[in-house]
Amino acid sequence: MLRYKGTMKYSEEAIYALCRTQHSIYNGWKSMLVVALCIFVMSIAVTADMGQAYTVLLLGLCGVTIAMPNYPPKYKAKATVCAMKGVFPETGYLFNDEDIVLQSGEGRKTLGYDAVIRVHHDARYIYLFISRTQAYMLDKSCLIPGDADALLRFLAEKTKT
Repeated sequence: MLRYKGTMKYSEEAIYALCRTQHSIYNGWKSMLVVALCIFVMSIAVTADMGQAYTVLLLGLCGVTIAMPNYPPKYKAKATVCAMKGVFPETGYLFNDEDIVLQSGEGRKTLGYDAVIRVHHDARYIYLFISRTQAYMLDKSCLIPGDADALLRFLAEKTKT
């Protein structure tokens, strides 16, 4: 039985959102580790007697590193957008009791709820991760019926995530 229906028209903005979300979910701890390491190196640079040039160099490198926590997802998103060469697909979703049917220009595909390892959402999108590096996105504004919270509850029940 069909429960929900929706679409996702990918865009450059959507790709950036996906890469940021994926990075924060699966690699956020690495960013925190880098910041902690930079703070440690900065404290050594300030307290150790290593000369002004080395101190300034270490403080500068660590400062730039701390100021750029979103660089990895931006780089990945840019590479993905370039590879798409301006052609952004549209995917339709049919959420049934048994599975999810995906419809795109590549055809029709069925995805079992057991294939979804994580469901995440932000203000605009719902992300269905099928691996640490692959996810399907759904625009909340394109849901029928338009209750994203109800779909999220349905997905939580079906995916056991």
